[in-house]
Amino acid sequence: MLVAVALVVAALVAGGAAIVADGVDGPTTPSLDLAVTTIDGRDVAVVAYQHEAGGTLGRIRWVFARELTVRVAAVDLATGDHLWDRPISAAYPAVEAGVLAAGGGYAYLTTDDGLVIVDLDDGDVIARGDGVDGLGAAYLASRTASAHDAAADAVVTLTSGGAVLAIPVGGTTARPAAPDVAARWRDVLNVDDDRDLYGSESGTTSKTALTADGASLSLNTWGTRTDFFVLDTAAERYGVAAGHGAGFLVLETLDVPQSTLSVVDPATFEPAHTYRLPGSLRQAVDAPGGRVLILTENDDETGLLVVATAGGFTEFEVGEPGLLWF
Repeated sequence: MLVAVALVVAALVAGGAAIVADGVDGPTTPSLDLAVTTIDGRDVAVVAYQHEAGGTLGRIRWVFARELTVRVAAVDLATGDHLWDRPISAAYPAVEAGVLAAGGGYAYLTTDDGLVIVDLDDGDVIARGDGVDGLGAAYLASRTASAHDAAADAVVTLTSGGAVLAIPVGGTTARPAAPDVAARWRDVLNVDDDRDLYGSESGTTSKTALTADGASLSLNTWGTRTDFFVLDTAAERYGVAAGHGAGFLVLETLDVPQSTLSVVDPATFEPAHTYRLPGSLRQAVDAPGGRVLILTENDDETGLLVVATAGGFTEFEVGEPGLLWF
């Protein structure tokens, strides 16, 4: 009898996996590291995220197949549409994954299992780990072994032999990095890192901030002590106010039980638009097109990508909705 029940459950698990393959049905947690690019004329964020199956079937699947899925999606920044949404890993504990760069037809992810290259047209994996051309068996299964060099616009990766290779964004073949690029990264890659890509970025807000050109901003003469600048955590220097380069600022007003974000005029600090944060402020990065991209989550533990512009806030769920079982 128990064997029969196990077989039925196993069949349900397998069937459920196939049925919900076109979407997700449980908690999602976006990675802190994302990239913005253009696909068919549409500005998109390429986001990796962790997914845990929801509903009763999800709990049954957890008993028989103890794993968490990591997926990567291309989210239209104007509509929230998912151009594609593909799994790249299923394991427990979940691998950490972040998008290093995207452009020229490809997105580049670094994971605990090594470098992964996906096709921007459909999200299919082009190469991973030892399958990356020019890297092969010399690859390192380490999230910190690869990074994006902004100056060279290339993904750099350290080999098991200590060489620094580079893949130009838009390419798929790793070759020895130029001497200056190799010198920048040789002692930086594959170092211990306690950063949690599914957690919150430290230093996301501050009472003082900098403009894009380094001038100081201060809230000491305006508002209350509960108002803070939201910082661009991807800026080359720490403390740059998110949105300043696009002609606005984003402030967080601490409140209980939820904080509020405001788009304000950088000259007067007058709020033009507000957004009630449903969860924690996990990340904020400036993006092309006069946007600030903010990561948070709702009460259902679904990750949200919030797009702030001079015209206001728009929120999108991360993860194409699928079927919720029972």
